[in-house]
Amino acid sequence: GNLQISNCTFNADSANGAAAIYFEDDVYQSVDYIVQSSIYNCKFYNNTGGAVLIQDNNTLILNSSPIFYNCIFYNNTSGSGGGLSIFKHATPQFHFCVFDKNTATSSSGGRAMSVYQNSLATVVNSIFYHNTSPTSGTEDIRFGGGNANVSYSITKTITGTGDVPGGNPNFTSEVYPPDLTINCPSAAINAGNNSDVPFSGYNDIAGNVRPMPSGSNVDMGAYENPTSGSGPNQPGTITGNTSACVGSSNVYSTNAVSGAATYTWTLPSGWTGTSPGGWNGLSITTSSATITA
Repeated sequence: GNLQISNCTFNADSANGAAAIYFEDDVYQSVDYIVQSSIYNCKFYNNTGGAVLIQDNNTLILNSSPIFYNCIFYNNTSGSGGGLSIFKHATPQFHFCVFDKNTATSSSGGRAMSVYQNSLATVVNSIFYHNTSPTSGTEDIRFGGGNANVSYSITKTITGTGDVPGGNPNFTSEVYPPDLTINCPSAAINAGNNSDVPFSGYNDIAGNVRPMPSGSNVDMGAYENPTSGSGPNQPGTITGNTSACVGSSNVYSTNAVSGAATYTWTLPSGWTGTSPGGWNGLSITTSSATITA
């Protein structure tokens, strides 16, 4: 049957290969016992031996294909794939996931993920960042007879469709407990593929609707940046005394703009003025010229 796991945290577990979840199809069965299992909004932190292992022993069905949405793999360690390992014809999918600070303790392992034995992983709108291994040249994903279709994702060097190799997501904090929200400027903001959103009203791990704002591209990773977009509108007409005498003091202002936190005023040479806190008003000592906001 189908397995659904949502809004769970797997922290500091230990096992040989799968500290948190182990997916396996039975080689002796003619039907598949795990079909399109879904894991939503889950966090895998500090697990030893790898957080997840996925394999498909049933070569007749070839359908060990769990789908991960908005999941975070952080600071997990394993000799093969730091975050997870995939074996024997398995075909998992990862959408809007984050792999951060995972470690492959073996030089032959993938920093975040290893894909072996004719398995095929699909990775979309995800972030791989600061994963490590004993070998500096090791990729975030290691291919040991398997493969991965990676698109619209931040990776170390993978260059698939829409990928940003070496991009900086600008996380809020990678110190445990991590805050892997993204901040401007970020290579992840507005860089995802909207066709990967499974349904209208689909939320990120924090409950923010994707995309935000409406009409923009989605962000990569588990979190949608709620302030990303084109920014506030330009202020309109400046109002104030249009016939001020040289040396006099006057107050000028412009309309308040939705989404603007501060306002920057440009003054001509010889003018002085103050705008406490960057508000939409300005007190100045005038000369004869033009000011803009």
